[in-house]
Amino acid sequence: MQVAFRRSRRWAGFTAFLFLLPSLLLILIFQIYPFIKGVEYAFRDIELVRPTEGEFVGLRNFIIVLRSTTPRFWTVVFNSMVFTAGSIAGQIGLGLFFAILLHQRWVKGRNVFRSIFLIPWVIAGVIVGYTWRFVYDPRAGLLNRFLIALGIMPTPWLISPRTVMIAAIVTNIWRGVGFDLLVQLAGLQSIDLDLLDAAAVDGASGTQLIYYIVLPLLKPFLLISLIVDTIATLNLFDLIFILTGGGPMYRTEVMSLYMYHLAFDQGYLGRGSAVSVILLLITLGLVMLYIFLFEEEAARV
Repeated sequence: MQVAFRRSRRWAGFTAFLFLLPSLLLILIFQIYPFIKGVEYAFRDIELVRPTEGEFVGLRNFIIVLRSTTPRFWTVVFNSMVFTAGSIAGQIGLGLFFAILLHQRWVKGRNVFRSIFLIPWVIAGVIVGYTWRFVYDPRAGLLNRFLIALGIMPTPWLISPRTVMIAAIVTNIWRGVGFDLLVQLAGLQSIDLDLLDAAAVDGASGTQLIYYIVLPLLKPFLLISLIVDTIATLNLFDLIFILTGGGPMYRTEVMSLYMYHLAFDQGYLGRGSAVSVILLLITLGLVMLYIFLFEEEAARV
């Protein structure tokens, strides 16, 4: 009896492995292998015109990128930090606000609104980029038409160096706020309503309920949003590429875009790979910092 049971378990495990094998092969071919080759290229003098050649040069690609004769790399790093910080603040802040709003019992059609907020998140970044390029268009754009109707002078949102980063951040917030709304709603639904009712009976106001009860209990969910938003925004490429292309005057060129320009526009695959490794290290550093600062909340995730 035990032998038959063990055989059935082994057969079940083997069957499960066979079902998972196609997905594992796809992950190996399209994610793990390119990642390994990218790290390898970062330490080789390899160019786009001769991708099969290139000698091992150690850290030379990193030194060339970091000690560039122009301060472009550090400008790109600064742009990435500004874009990431602004996007995360807007996505988490608005996501939490709308989550609390849609969690109220008096709101009608809550499920419909939740689905509407999720639509931008599931749309491809290319489509989002082209859509918002039309919104920001200086002549036919919906935003400038609205401003003109209010008697306000139109603004060249994607052309002016003063407004282009703001426009890019707003676009990314619009796209990603649905994910944070979903995460924070899950957190709110995990809170015991009796706890809130007891605090309300004791005389706590709505603001006090949110600040002293809801937010502390939502910290693990806020940490999830912070980590996921940081990884997604730092590595964002398609939206910013379509929306601004990094311009004007490199004002919106982030690290993923700079990596693309080095590797495929200029042909320096080694240097572009070095930028990708630096981006990976920055991302890992920020995630580890979040976990260190919110150690207690990370243990509850």
